[in-house]
Order: sequence, then C-alpha cells, then structure tokens
Amino acid sequence: MVTPNAGYGANAYYDRQSKSLQFYYFDDDNGQRIHTCLSSDIVNHEFGHALLDGIRPYLLEAVSPQTGAFHEFLGDLTAILMTLRNNSFRKELAARTKGHLKTKSGDELIASVATEFGNAVSGQPYLRSAANEHLLGEYKDEIEPHALSEVMTGAMFDIFVALTEQYLKRERNDGETHTPAQSLQYAVAQMQIIAIQALDLLPPVEVTFNDYARAVMRNLAIANPTDPNYYRGMIADIFVHREIMTAEERTDLLARAPLYDRMPGTITHDPELIGSSRAAAYRYLDDNRDKLFIPDHVDIIVDEVFTSEKMVGPGLFQPKQIILQYLWREDLALAGTRFGSFSGKTTSLLCGGTMVFDVNGSLLYWARKPGSEPFATASVAMEKIKSRKKLFGTEQVALAELEAGKQRRQEYLDALARRIEEGMVGEELAGPEGLVGSRTPPLIAREVDGSVRFELSPHFHVYDDDDSSLGALRWQMSS
Repeated sequence: MVTPNAGYGANAYYDRQSKSLQFYYFDDDNGQRIHTCLSSDIVNHEFGHALLDGIRPYLLEAVSPQTGAFHEFLGDLTAILMTLRNNSFRKELAARTKGHLKTKSGDELIASVATEFGNAVSGQPYLRSAANEHLLGEYKDEIEPHALSEVMTGAMFDIFVALTEQYLKRERNDGETHTPAQSLQYAVAQMQIIAIQALDLLPPVEVTFNDYARAVMRNLAIANPTDPNYYRGMIADIFVHREIMTAEERTDLLARAPLYDRMPGTITHDPELIGSSRAAAYRYLDDNRDKLFIPDHVDIIVDEVFTSEKMVGPGLFQPKQIILQYLWREDLALAGTRFGSFSGKTTSLLCGGTMVFDVNGSLLYWARKPGSEPFATASVAMEKIKSRKKLFGTEQVALAELEAGKQRRQEYLDALARRIEEGMVGEELAGPEGLVGSRTPPLIAREVDGSVRFELSPHFHVYDDDDSSLGALRWQMSS
C-alpha cells in the first residue's frame, strides 16, 4: 500500500507493520509545499527498503551498524538503478558526459539522491552521493547508517562507471566502438544483474558489506565462469580499494577452483523436493545438523525456500537454482552495567545461513552466520584437544566455525552495549498526524516471550546534532 499524503512532516518511510510506503509533506524555508511522494528518488528509495525487508525480514533484528547501512545502501541503489532505466534520462546523460561519468555533469545528474528533499531540509543538493571517495576504514567507529552506507553506494557506482568505460572501448560486430548511449544502456543492464541477483546469496541475518561483495563475486562466477571480459577482477579491485574486501580475499576468490561442491550432509534428500516444501527443507536441515554446524538443541526456522532462474543476457538463463534460508536463535544473557536497564535480561543472537544449490544437488554457495554454542563435531574436537589428540580436518573446520560464532557473539554484545551507552535504544514513540516521533531511537526494544529483542527502527535516524548538515532535527528519518 502507498500513502502519498500520510501527514505533515519532513519524512518518508517504509512501514513494516502495515506493509506500506508512507510519504509526508512539509513547507521549506520559503514557504513552498514539498511533497515527498512527488520525488521519484524518494519513492524508489523507500521501495528498496520494502524489497530488502521482504526478502530478508530478519535483517531488522540486528544491532550491527553495517546491517542498517546496507538497508540504506539498497534504498539508494534502487533509486539510482530506477533512474538509469529511464531512456530519456540516459540519452541526456550520454549527450552531456559522452559516457564518461566521472565528470561534474555526470555527478550532478546521476549521483544525487532525494534532491528536492535534501534542498528543502538542509540546503544540500542531495542527502547522500554515490560519487564519493569514502573508504570503509574511515568509518570504523561510525554507527550512523546513512553516512556509512555511502561507502557501499560509492563502490557500486565505481563498478557502473568502470562497466560504462569498458563498453565505450569495446568493438561492435561491425568494427565500430559503442556509442555513449549504447555503452550506458549495456552497462545498466549488466549492473542490474550484478547488483540485484547477488541479493539471493546474502545470509538471512546481520548482513555486512563484505557479505554482499562476496555474493556479487560468487554470482558472477556462477553466471559466467570463464569471465571473458574480466568483470570479476575489475569488481574485486574496486572492493579492495574501498576496503570492503582484503587483498587476500581477492586472491582467494579469483583463484581457480571447482565451480561447485556436493550438498553437505550424510543423509541425502531430493534437492527439488527441498525447493518445493518447507517441511522437506526442515527435514534436510534437521537430519544433517552436525554437517551444517547447527547445535542439536536449537529450533531451526526455515525462513524461506524457493527456486529461481536468473537471466545472464537477452534470452539466456542460468540453470535453475534452489535457495534455502534457515536460522535459529541463541540465547544471550545481558550482564553488567554497560547494558543499563537491560542488565539481567536475556536477548537472542540470530544465527543461520543461506544455501544455493541446483537440482542435481550441487552446492553453488553457502553463506553462514555461526553461533557460539558447540555442535556435535565441535564438542568432539574440544574433548580431543583436552586429551592432546590430533584433530581430523573436519574437526578443525568445526572448531573454526565455533570460534567465528564466539567472535560474532562478542561483537553483538559490544555493539549493543555501545548503542545503549549512547542512548540509542528505547521504545517507539508516536508523533502528531501519525508521524513517528522525532525522538524515536534507532534501536527499539521489544519484549517477546520473556526475552528482549532489539530491532532497527523502521524509521532510521540520521543525526543527533543541531549543527549537522541536516539541520536541527534530532532524529531525521529517511528510511
């Protein structure tokens, strides 16, 4: 549902409870009435939030700054991609830039998000720009999602620019090079494949920029293993430059390796049956808990299971894929003064994974978010270490998975404590005309079955500073 005139206020947001896009209106300093629903950038940005929440609903139950920033990034990316699909805009862009987008005219035309909204609220030409040079290392202590999102948006814009430049140099069948308009058209089509298809490969919980970068790289490897145009190397270089990926990761991802492995597990199940039934998917997960690093005592949730056929070019499709998303909750005790009023209560760390396989049972990708509680093989490995016995390779892998889960647990608790210390956790507050209160915090605490669940506000804040670039709004919501 879309509510074009939800009320008075400088805001627009996706509302999860009502599954609606809410657009408000307000008056700028000159008395001009601004309707956020009339900005295609804002509409498409909010649609991006709705899209991501639909395919990864558990991302809202996270305290990681990068998860919130990823939501903002996808909103901005959606706005940019939708703009680029406009033929008239693309022709004008080609005429002004000759296909070279790293120009002032290119920046002004394509890299602006919510132009009218930004002008009215803050005097800026846009809220966030894709044409930036930010590196992830600059934001190691940043917990504000909109600022952090610019790193990922900038990286994807760099990829689009590189694709366009490559098409400009590539010869057509008649020996001529592509025109600027043709280069932009082809780059947009390729960019949609690169950016959107990778979303299926994301883990179901707590997504990071590195998770997305790996998903982009893996989707390209599956779609075109020979990579004749060297897209993967070009894109990996951009991710490394932006510090989203390490040089070592780049080397590993580009190294020659088998395209797929067998589905993990000692008890086999029909892949097509798994893809057509949540019950069958659950039985596969439950029968193979140890091989999937799932503790025996946890309740497995089949978040989603479906089949997908992805296009790689006009009339060309990848083989059918089956995507299985699963998760479980690990109880965490909040002990110590750093958790403030929540000390003594329990919350939960979401763990799980996304498996992508084909109808023959070939595992194409497996993204995991491990927990800190031992599963069968990890328990055996810990006992062998105590007895000073040599570990098998599978046991070493199990211990590495467990250690990664313990690190996730500590990072979650540290991030939550910091949010609480900085006053960013509280209850959702209502405001006038149904508008979310200006002091609604970015993390909302909810009591569910005797435990506290912390959720990203569906109306993220931007700044808490009267001198910020967005003016005197304490919580400026544009999610």
